[in-house]
Amino acid sequence: KEKEFLEAVNLYKKEKFRDAFKKFLKLSNMGDKQSQYNLSILMFKGKGFPQNFKKSYYWSLSSKLYGELKSDSIIEKSISKLSDAEILEVNEELKSNLEKVASSGNIHAIVPLAKWHMVVPKKPDFGKSYKWLSVASAFNIKNTKAARDKIFKKLKKESISSIQDEANEAYEEIVNNKKAILNKGDNL
Repeated sequence: KEKEFLEAVNLYKKEKFRDAFKKFLKLSNMGDKQSQYNLSILMFKGKGFPQNFKKSYYWSLSSKLYGELKSDSIIEKSISKLSDAEILEVNEELKSNLEKVASSGNIHAIVPLAKWHMVVPKKPDFGKSYKWLSVASAFNIKNTKAARDKIFKKLKKESISSIQDEANEAYEEIVNNKKAILNKGDNL
């Protein structure tokens, strides 16, 4: 992964933007926050492609949710060029894509999905974030137990059992899809 990232950076430096884009896109879809950030820059500046502020916002927000600290600047620059409706559209598209990726068995999307519910809506959705942090914790993803327990304190008692049921369903779906992916590899 690191080798491929360095190849993409070198392609960018050589101004082979479309080739760099392809490598960054592949890595971005695997959850690489630096590649997502670099895609957002390519889209914002229009290098190798016409400028696309929606895609720039999508990838910069994704990189932030994956933990890239530099993303805020490009997020602000991108959203300043978009309408409120476009921002909402991109927000929902990213959430939907993270859900699909996580549900398909790729656990790298679980924590960003939990973060999405805390930072993207105007009012944080503690229940949804707790659900996804519970799933992440079940997979023993680093630091998720403490985050889950912190958010738990903000939930209403009446909603906890149903959220935990949703978390169990999501967890089982991910486990089953991970098994299917592994079994599919056995058949090749």
